[in-house]
Amino acid sequence: MNIENIINNLNLINNIIPDYVRGRRMGLSDEESENLPMKAIEEAIEILEENKWIPISENLPKYNKPVLFLMENDKGETKQVVGYLFHTDKENFKAFNDEFAIDINMPPEFLVKEFVKAWKKLS
Repeated sequence: MNIENIINNLNLINNIIPDYVRGRRMGLSDEESENLPMKAIEEAIEILEENKWIPISENLPKYNKPVLFLMENDKGETKQVVGYLFHTDKENFKAFNDEFAIDINMPPEFLVKEFVKAWKKLS
């Protein structure tokens, strides 16, 4: 099962029956026993959302913000690279806007666009 399916399934939960006895053994009030399980589900969804790969075809990262790219070359080899979606107002680099890049030295090194499959935020 992939992360997206897990998130969708967790979003189906609308109500939880708390275990008041266990909550009391843990030193929780009945109100805390009612609220904490839903809060835990919401936090789990947030963690999963933050750690899922976002396909390039669905959404691009913000310009010039470092992210982790998932790359797959034409030989089927995969790797992960820290890089960013390049954008500048400098005339000598404008031709490279909307390309994926990594900072090796100045100027940036550009990645083969069709090899970049997905990205996710850096933690």
